[in-house]
Amino acid sequence: TAELISDGAVMLADDMIAAGYGDNGFPTIYPAFPQQKLCRDAALRQGYALEELIYIDENRDKFAIRLKEGYVTAELPLGMILELEPTDEEVLSICEVRGLDKIKLLYRNIYRGYAWNEMGMSRQAQENILAIAEQVPMYICKRPKKGFYTEEITDWVLGKVGLL
Repeated sequence: TAELISDGAVMLADDMIAAGYGDNGFPTIYPAFPQQKLCRDAALRQGYALEELIYIDENRDKFAIRLKEGYVTAELPLGMILELEPTDEEVLSICEVRGLDKIKLLYRNIYRGYAWNEMGMSRQAQENILAIAEQVPMYICKRPKKGFYTEEITDWVLGKVGLL
């Protein structure tokens, strides 16, 4: 998100979104808290002084930046889902997810998904997941753990949405 914002994009949410259906019947995402989370190396690469950031996660060495501008406050159509997967592979790859794998991607990215396993999921939630899987293109970006691929991923995203 930091690279996309520096390229002129605006942020609706950082790593979690609330999704549902807008009045148009299409999958919709809703704004979250105007805060961006960055790991130490990303914050330094973006030129932030760490002492000016909010330290929020010792286990993952993450910092928070409260956004004052460049933040969207209105719901937007959900146009694409991109899952980032750190990998031991040496080459960056981005591939489209198809069929039942789209449903698996959605399930593994439900916030506190383990609770759904305990409580059960409502019929409406199941229908929403199926409809999102049917209507929204999804991709997995396998990012090597070694090296920095932010620019390549950002260029791919901007190209995919027609801004590059």
